Amino acid sequence: MYIKGFRCFKCGRTFPFPPDQEPQPKLCPRCAGMLLIDYDYDSIRQYLKKEDLLRRAPTIWRFSELLPIRDASNMVTRGEGGTPVLPLKRLGAELGLDYLYLKDESVLPFSTFRSRAAAVCVSRALESGVRTLAVHANLTEAYAWACYAAYAGLNLVLLSYRGSMLPQFRAGILATGARLYLHDGDMVEAEKLMARSAAAHGWYHVLSTHDPMAMEGWKTLAFEVAESFKWEIPATIVCPVDRDGMFRGLYRGLREMQALGWIPPALPRLVAVQSEDWHPVVTGWKEKKKEIVSPPTPAYEYARESGKREPTREEEALSFDSQSAAFVLDAIYKSLGCAVAVTEREMEAAKARLAEREGVIASRSSAATLAAVVRLRSEGWIEKTGHVLLLGPEHGLREFPSRLAPDGERDPLLVDLGSACLPA
Repeated sequence: MYIKGFRCFKCGRTFPFPPDQEPQPKLCPRCAGMLLIDYDYDSIRQYLKKEDLLRRAPTIWRFSELLPIRDASNMVTRGEGGTPVLPLKRLGAELGLDYLYLKDESVLPFSTFRSRAAAVCVSRALESGVRTLAVHANLTEAYAWACYAAYAGLNLVLLSYRGSMLPQFRAGILATGARLYLHDGDMVEAEKLMARSAAAHGWYHVLSTHDPMAMEGWKTLAFEVAESFKWEIPATIVCPVDRDGMFRGLYRGLREMQALGWIPPALPRLVAVQSEDWHPVVTGWKEKKKEIVSPPTPAYEYARESGKREPTREEEALSFDSQSAAFVLDAIYKSLGCAVAVTEREMEAAKARLAEREGVIASRSSAATLAAVVRLRSEGWIEKTGHVLLLGPEHGLREFPSRLAPDGERDPLLVDLGSACLPA
């Protein structure tokens, strides 16, 4: 393994990677900053050539020299990785773009890009000798964690927001033997409860939004993008941004490939896409900020506004503003990219266009990337001849309304089976 140690994104402090069977830090002990893993890139460059990857099985573990697992026998895989890059020819023609593509993560196990993070975190837990995982996650992410833990023979204690737990996900999670608890609170308080429980019972706590092992799984997406384009990165990559790590993983992977000399030194323009209902990164980018403090979680907001106490270090660290947004904004500035907030109407229209024109059943976040491209193309920010790649995190069938088109014209017709034939 080529790991040199941990580095704090916030204060820059470095410290060694722990041996197996020892607790792994989740946040910087000095400032509660997000931790990144540094590798010996000079040694990797001498040992591993990008051409060697073609001879390996098409999972994320073909990048094993750049992943934090020492023993290959601990690498848990359900075949995650190797997702296709689909040319969107009809949509490209409509938008006046010569080269428009979609990296379709919906074909991953459990139909979500979060399988990449789950595979690495479960593998690290297995290598650490811990028998029980403790995770706060919702929907497809929660389902992926349950299935990966069961496959690895580990116990799972899962805490999920009650409003997100659809019946089919709850049934699937419980079928794996996971212990599922529901809550009506906010993310910070949920993570703090999981941290306390893990410390009390000796569980392996996965810090859902900032776990350094999760970042290692997410970054493999960038490696695959480079492979698909024969190591010539598209001019523009459009990625949804919420509290998970797709955008951060993309940027980290690009930087690592630059360190290895696998891709040119110029970064692609990175476009961060958020909803008009929740767009702290877009606001920060428009105001040219490096850090933002919006929007707070309920616990964070109470601490700030009540004046009764200062936010705790955990609240600062786990709120989206103080960590993830700074990372994303840094990537946007350094890549000469931009941030776009799209409306619900734009997302629904993009979802319908992807389904009708390309046969892609897109999630809300996946459709947001197309909505952003439509906007940026109309404004002239995206040129006709550049290669444009959309990143689609997961399948959208679970969130589709009863009709495909927002205008309601696609409601199915009820027919009489005794009719001579169906309408033309």
